[in-house]
Amino acid sequence: MRNRSSYIANDNILHSLKREVAEYFISADGEDYSHGISHAERVVGLAHILQCKEGGNTFVISAAALLHDIARSQEERGECENHAAKGAVLARDILVKYGLSTGTIEEIAYCIENHSANGEGKTLESKIIRDADKLDSLGAIAISRVIASTLQSRRYRRPIFDPSNCAGGGEMSSAIGYLELLVERSEGKEYFFTRSARHMAGKRVRLMREYIGNFKQEWFLSEIDQGEGNKAGGSPG
Repeated sequence: MRNRSSYIANDNILHSLKREVAEYFISADGEDYSHGISHAERVVGLAHILQCKEGGNTFVISAAALLHDIARSQEERGECENHAAKGAVLARDILVKYGLSTGTIEEIAYCIENHSANGEGKTLESKIIRDADKLDSLGAIAISRVIASTLQSRRYRRPIFDPSNCAGGGEMSSAIGYLELLVERSEGKEYFFTRSARHMAGKRVRLMREYIGNFKQEWFLSEIDQGEGNKAGGSPG
């Protein structure tokens, strides 16, 4: 009975948190379509899938997933250098109002502070949060997120594609270059902490590879496209 009461209380806190943190994802420019509330909700869902397979504290994982990017808009505006570190500070101020123990608050804050690429993962919960966030940077939705960031972000604005550097070029070279970098990183042995995340990433990575290949074929009017055009309309001219 006690466990059920605790579950209901935690569930109510998560519902309240979701309403409270929604404002952190809105800026003067509108919703951030790359790191907005929809991204946070997907990370919550992905983290839940990983937690069911890997274990860990359900409440800590869900709360950290929901709160992990609350300082993104501040980083975008240049008000903080590291959204993960600032997000942990903001999360502590928010969570203390819900009567949570100091230990629980610090577990959640640790996950938030270490969810980015240069963070550490000393707890299972933090590993799951980081893996869930990385999974949402792969696949079909990830492509739209990168395009959205490319067009919308002040900090990460870049060309859609740079044909002079079609082999990639890094995060800021172009949207397509960044997608290629994400694929390359995801296939490294140390990219994901959990086996479950590595397994889930496979389909997403294959989709991205296919998209990048198709994009380049269409951009450069590949022989395949030229052949299809000749079939449909006969000889050009």
